[in-house]
Amino acid sequence: MKVKVIVAGLLIIASASGYSQSVGVDSTNILKKQQKVLAVEKRLVDNKLKLEEMQKSLTSKENAHQKSLGQSQESADKNKDAAENLQSNSDSKKDSRRADKAASQARRDAKRSRKAESRMNSVDADIKSLQNKIDKDEKELEKLKTDVG
Repeated sequence: MKVKVIVAGLLIIASASGYSQSVGVDSTNILKKQQKVLAVEKRLVDNKLKLEEMQKSLTSKENAHQKSLGQSQESADKNKDAAENLQSNSDSKKDSRRADKAASQARRDAKRSRKAESRMNSVDADIKSLQNKIDKDEKELEKLKTDVG
């Protein structure tokens, strides 16, 4: 009789300890998943803030590019006029210097325009990449939230 009571007591203690361990493991897994959800949410918010800053930057880069295009076109027109003046009066040192300076200015402005376009395209590519990361994180977050419950 004593043996049956002792065996029953040991059986109850063993099953209770096994049950408590499984609950502990489950809660640990849930906490780990919740921690991962929080990490993804933080990354998502950070990326969205970064995206907003980049979009503002893109607007300013587009404006700078448009301005440089206008300046480049204006310099090219001045260079053309100076070259025509030099062609009509090829012996003039004054016209020669003006044509040379106009050509140099047109070259510099064209280079500035190309650089501005390159900067604008770079920011645009960064925005697209960040948008892809945000989309990926949103899908991952949705999946994690369904797993957590």
